[in-house]
Amino acid sequence: MSEKYLRAIVVAVIVLCAGVNVRAEGVYEAWVARYNDPYGGEDEAYALELDVNGNIYVTGISYSGYGHDICTIKYFPNGDTAWMRRFQYGMFHGGDTQDLYDMEVDGAGNILVVGQTGYRGMITIKYAPNGDTMWTRQYTSPTIYYSDYPTDLTTDSDGFVYVTGSADSTGDGSESDFVTLKYKPNGDLVWTRIYSGLCDSWDQPEAIAVDQDGNVYVAGWSYCNICSPGCDYYEDNVTVKYSPAGDVMWISTYEGPGNDVDGARALALDDSGYVYVAGFIYDTVSLYDCATMKYSPSGDQLWAKIYNGPVATWAITRAMAIDDNRNVYVTGEYGAYRFTLKYSSSGELLWARPMGGNAIILDNTNSAYIAGTDRISHDEQGDYIVAKFSPNGDSLWAKTYDGPAHSWDFAFDLDVDGAGNVYVTGLSVDTGYTIPDYLTIKYSPCLKSGNLNGDDKTNIVDVVYLANVVLKSWPLPNPICLADVNGDSLITLADVIYLANHVFKRGPAPVQAGACCD
Repeated sequence: MSEKYLRAIVVAVIVLCAGVNVRAEGVYEAWVARYNDPYGGEDEAYALELDVNGNIYVTGISYSGYGHDICTIKYFPNGDTAWMRRFQYGMFHGGDTQDLYDMEVDGAGNILVVGQTGYRGMITIKYAPNGDTMWTRQYTSPTIYYSDYPTDLTTDSDGFVYVTGSADSTGDGSESDFVTLKYKPNGDLVWTRIYSGLCDSWDQPEAIAVDQDGNVYVAGWSYCNICSPGCDYYEDNVTVKYSPAGDVMWISTYEGPGNDVDGARALALDDSGYVYVAGFIYDTVSLYDCATMKYSPSGDQLWAKIYNGPVATWAITRAMAIDDNRNVYVTGEYGAYRFTLKYSSSGELLWARPMGGNAIILDNTNSAYIAGTDRISHDEQGDYIVAKFSPNGDSLWAKTYDGPAHSWDFAFDLDVDGAGNVYVTGLSVDTGYTIPDYLTIKYSPCLKSGNLNGDDKTNIVDVVYLANVVLKSWPLPNPICLADVNGDSLITLADVIYLANHVFKRGPAPVQAGACCD
């Protein structure tokens, strides 16, 4: 087919050809970034954030040769490393270590990191976008037991920084309290508040949030015994609201029907000041269950819902989110089983899905993304799993990652940008090692082979574009699979003919491969 003849076809049909809508769900693995410290030690990423320019930040612990540092990495959108910063003398705390390190990006693009370090208690670090350290602040109670550690961090629209964690208020390791800190954008401490719990015993916060008026909310658990009327000898779920000045506005508690161990793990707010808390309760029949509560702005409990799950075992609620309609999403795990729940604003269970994990986030369509560990599909150690659900609970896609060692691969956090790219981070054991690395993955929406101009349609415009690529040496599209419509790994006149036959004669659809997976 000559260039002249091809042009004649284009002109003849341009007014007759209607576009074929080709948009569909699906993602592909755009890039994978691993980080292993110079000593070949243990590296575990626990938190991930994005900035408005699409840069990615991860933080966690990294072996330093004699201990663990707080290690923060910035990646460019293409996966290249922009910078890495290490804060020395980090301390591996053990247990649910991912709860001890968190990160936020503020409205100016600065990065706030919080973690625990030996001899220094709770450390808060503020980095500029270029990686310069703007300030560091520490909180240490009078103890030699190293029992001060942060559990969550948030910022407000004015750049104030809020940190909550557990502190040894006695100095002898016999009990712990909620400690909540408010810093100015320049790092000056505004206030410190201690909540000693229901019986001045063992208390631990798990989550913090701030509303548009600057009120601060902290949720966790408090040990309760005979010192408090009606109390049992176990933990109760506790939520505390502070004013912007740090005054206690209200304290709400929740004790499950089993009168046993109860606690909060996640906290979220809506734009009207309602407060949502998710955690766990214990009873002797189904053991640990997921408990979700809604409070009014004044602290009154509006409803509490319990999810028993498919098996009687440990239930760990990991994260929650609220959509534009005040529907509530909760995710977590029951041993090897995972769950994601959606409740209406009134507390009705709308759907439950047997997939979930450590993190959940919603996009601007109220679709839900979860990240966690799949211990069933591939190997018993666990693989990364990332999944997307529509607002009505349909599974739109799910991706797993089994590392080169086919060993432990645990996803702890994720985020999604406005273009539908999904970023997830955690830990993964590499080949030849029994210790983990940071592992960060970017998943991008599938592209459609033949849709060269990116308008979500395959039509005459794409035929003309491809003809110019082949006959006029226009730049190749990125990725090349957009132009390789016949799937032979070459970009030739045969691709132009193939695409023209598809558009004009309803011939075979373009071959999909690699990033072109739509």
